[in-house]
Amino acid sequence: MKTIKKIRNFILLSLICIFFIKMPVQADNVKVVIDPGHGGENLGAQWEGRDEKDILLTVAKAMKEELEKYEGITVYMTRDEDKDMSLQERASFADKKNADFLYSLHFNMSEYHTLYGTEIWVSAFGEGYSKGYAFGEIYLNHMTDLGLYSRGVKTRLNKQGTDYYGVIRACTEYEIPSAILEHCYLDRPEDAGRHETEEKLKELGRLDATAVAKYFKLSSKELGVDYSDYQVSEVWVPTEPVKPDLTPPENCEITSVSTDEEKGTLTFSLIADDGDSGILYYAYSIDGGINYSELQKWREDVSEDGQVHKSIDIPYGKQIKLVCRVLNGYDIESESESVSVNAIFKQEVTEAVSEEVVVEDKTKEIISTEPDELYIIQRAEEKPIDNIKLVLCIVGTSLLVSMFFVLVLSKAMTKKKKRKHRK
Repeated sequence: MKTIKKIRNFILLSLICIFFIKMPVQADNVKVVIDPGHGGENLGAQWEGRDEKDILLTVAKAMKEELEKYEGITVYMTRDEDKDMSLQERASFADKKNADFLYSLHFNMSEYHTLYGTEIWVSAFGEGYSKGYAFGEIYLNHMTDLGLYSRGVKTRLNKQGTDYYGVIRACTEYEIPSAILEHCYLDRPEDAGRHETEEKLKELGRLDATAVAKYFKLSSKELGVDYSDYQVSEVWVPTEPVKPDLTPPENCEITSVSTDEEKGTLTFSLIADDGDSGILYYAYSIDGGINYSELQKWREDVSEDGQVHKSIDIPYGKQIKLVCRVLNGYDIESESESVSVNAIFKQEVTEAVSEEVVVEDKTKEIISTEPDELYIIQRAEEKPIDNIKLVLCIVGTSLLVSMFFVLVLSKAMTKKKKRKHRK
C-alpha cells in the first residue's frame, strides 16, 4: 500500500515538473522608461518644417501603447507633452520609477547632410555597456529589416573620460542601463520613406517596442507572440571603459583600374581595412579629390575577396584622376593615392590626328601621338567676321570725326563772311 502511494506521489510530482518545464518562462515585472528626446525650447533637429521634439512624441506614444500589450511590464514616459526637461531630470525620473532600462528616442542629422543609417549609443562602462550592447543588436536587426543601413552600437567619451551623452552619463550614476536610439537621418534620401508620415513614425515605435519585448523575453496573448525563448546575446561586462575608435582606417588602396571606351565606363577595385570599428562608407572622385560622389554602402558592396569592385560612367572629354576615400564606424576617413587614367573616351571619333570639332563657338583640337592616348587641347576659335567688324568700326569712327570738323569749319567760315559784310 505504501509502495503504491509512493509511486502515485512520484508520478504526480513528475507531472507537475513537466508542466512547469513546458510553461513559458515569464519575466518578473519589468519597468522601463521611454524618453522622447528634446522638448520645449529644445527643438532638436529641424528639417522640412518639422521639429524632432514633436515627431518623437508620436514614436514614443506608439512604443508605449505596443509595450503595454505584453504581460509583465510597466511602461513610463519622461514626457507625454511638449515641455522642457534636463538630461539629469530624465535619469532621475527613471531612478524614482526603479526602472530596469531607459530608452532615449531620437532622429539624426549630420553637419554636411552626407551621412545616413541607424545607430545606437550606449554606456562605455560595466553592465551599462553589456546590457546596452545586447539590446542594441536586437534593435539594429529590426531597423535593418526595415531597410535602414546599420551604423552599429557605439560608445563615446568626453574629455573627463566619462560617458559623453548626458542622459547616459546620468543613468550610469543611478546604475540604470540606458541607450540612445537614433532611428535614422531626417536629411538624407537613403532614409526617406521611414519617418515622413504619422503611420511611419508609429511603425518605428512598434518596432522599438518589439525589440524591448525580445530583450526582456516577454509574451503577449493579445499579439499572439511569445519571446520567452528568444536568444539574447551574452555580452561581456568590461572592467575598463570601452573606448570609441578615434583613429582613421589603416588602409585605403585602389588596386586596379580598367576602362571600356565603347561603353564610356571606368571600373576600379578598392580595398580598405579598419580593425577597430570596420569600414562603413566609401566614395570616389574623378577630379583628384575636389568633388566626391555620395557615400556608398561599403558592407553591401564589398565582395568575398574583401574588395569593392565599382563601375562608373565617365563624361566625354574629361581627363580622369581617380581618388577614393573610406569612412570607418566613427566617420573618420582615409584617402587613397590618386590614379591618373590616360584614356579619354573617343565616342565615334576614329581618326584623332588634327581633327577639329566645333562645340559652342569653341574649337577642340584632338591631337594623338598614340592610338590609346588622347589629349584634348581647347582654344578659342578665331572668326574672320570679327576682324571685319573691327575695321568697319574704325572707319565709321573716322568718318564721324571728319564730319564733325567739316561742320565746325563751315560754321567758322560763315561767321567770317558775315563780319566782312557788316564792315
